[in-house]
Amino acid sequence: MTTRAAVIGSPVSHSLSPAIHSVSFAALGVDWSYEAVDVTPGSLASFMGSVRDGGFGGLSVTMPLKNAVVAHMDSLDDDARTLDAVNCVSVVGRTLRGHNTDGDGCCDALESVAGVRLAGARAVVLGAGGTARSVSLALVRRGATVVIVNRTAANADAVVDLVRSALGESAPVSTGSTTDINAATVLVNTTSVGMN
Repeated sequence: MTTRAAVIGSPVSHSLSPAIHSVSFAALGVDWSYEAVDVTPGSLASFMGSVRDGGFGGLSVTMPLKNAVVAHMDSLDDDARTLDAVNCVSVVGRTLRGHNTDGDGCCDALESVAGVRLAGARAVVLGAGGTARSVSLALVRRGATVVIVNRTAANADAVVDLVRSALGESAPVSTGSTTDINAATVLVNTTSVGMN
């Protein structure tokens, strides 16, 4: 019997995840399927009940559900707990475990695909939402100095506070402005503009 997996969020019809995962499943020779399921915050509880009842073997989670889905997890990995956000759900029986791989996924791509050396880099992260928090935390862990640039300085300050709370007050992360972009060796756009 084919095991179903999906990316959930709203909207998700634009997602390339079904194509990417389907090719990966075929290459691995596993009997899994992957689909995009439009789930809104209002329909999340009902949908997660169907997941717990065996409807899916795993999920990817995107906007606007990364924070709301936390309440439906039985356990969280360290980053998901720190960030209060989940982008992957593993399902074992009726148990749901939330993971957050956004930051490490971004950093892995920068290092392995783009050939960027993050240790010692000066990174500017545009935005202050969930992805910015995850990416900023991962960048600092890999040795980068991080500057958060956001329209609302208080939101950027909140990212700085989260990273310092997780990694120590001396963590090299600060709030900046668009003038910091010129000195960046790495620029990561986590704003919704990047969705276009």
